[in-house]
Amino acid sequence: MFPAHKTIFVSALICIFLIILVVSGALLYTSNQNTIPQTKTSEPITPGLAVTVPGDIYRDGKVSPQDIMIIKQHLGCKKTDPCWTKVIGKTHDGDNPFYGSDLDVNGDGKIDEADIPTLTK
Repeated sequence: MFPAHKTIFVSALICIFLIILVVSGALLYTSNQNTIPQTKTSEPITPGLAVTVPGDIYRDGKVSPQDIMIIKQHLGCKKTDPCWTKVIGKTHDGDNPFYGSDLDVNGDGKIDEADIPTLTK
């Protein structure tokens, strides 16, 4: 058979190989867990509230008096104000927060009266 020192050397190489295999597999597994799922559309992903009905802040499928009321409560908030990035509330299902910037329905950088008629159209 092999001399003792060669057997130990081969055993050590096998152990090192197995350790590398296990560690690389664990790293590969955790890196796959942190990937962002691919979207099926070519539209860029943008931060903020994804509104399906323009002006539907609470995302209940319609523009309601509650949507208009939250806009009126935050009139005067501008892009440069702290209220712009502040969490103001949550959608009707309670899963998603919405921010002051989500109340700027017409996208002009401020929450004003012009956002309210946009809601009621």
